Amino acid sequence: MAVKNQLDKLLISLDVGEKNALLIILTKDGTICRRGNGSGYSSNMPLLKGSSYDGHFEALLMTVSEETLLYAGVFNQDPKLGKDCQLMIIFNGKEEQEINFKCTYGENSQGPPQELVQIIINADKLTDTWYKEEIENLKTLDKNSAETKKWWEVWK
Repeated sequence: MAVKNQLDKLLISLDVGEKNALLIILTKDGTICRRGNGSGYSSNMPLLKGSSYDGHFEALLMTVSEETLLYAGVFNQDPKLGKDCQLMIIFNGKEEQEINFKCTYGENSQGPPQELVQIIINADKLTDTWYKEEIENLKTLDKNSAETKKWWEVWK
C-alpha cells in the first residue's frame, strides 16, 4: 500500500554531541523551518520560519522511495566513535499517519543507513537557497533598523 501520498509533514533533526546541528521542518502547505547546516558548530545559526510555494515538501518526497518508508524504526550503529550523534526523521500524514526513523551513531563511526543520509542531503539542498536568502534578509533588516534608529529613539 502506498503511503507517500498520505504524508504532509516532515521533521529532520540531527544532534551532534549536545548541540542541534540541523533542524528542517517541511509541510505540504509550504511551511519551512530550518536551523543549521549539519555541522556540529551550527547551533548558533538562526532558526528561521517562513513559507514557500516552491513545492519543497513534494520535491523531497519524490526522492524518497516507498521501500525506504517501510523500514522505519530505530537504528543503533556500534561501535560509537567520537561524539554521540542522533538523527531523527519523522514523516506525518493524514489520519495521524506517522513514519519515524531514529539513528544513533558516533561522529567518527559508521553513520546512518545511506537511504536516510540521502533524505538529509536532499532536504538540505532543497532548502539551502531559501535558508541563505532568509539569513540575508534578516541581516538586511537588522542593519536597516540599526541605521535608522538611535538607541534612545524607542518610538521608531
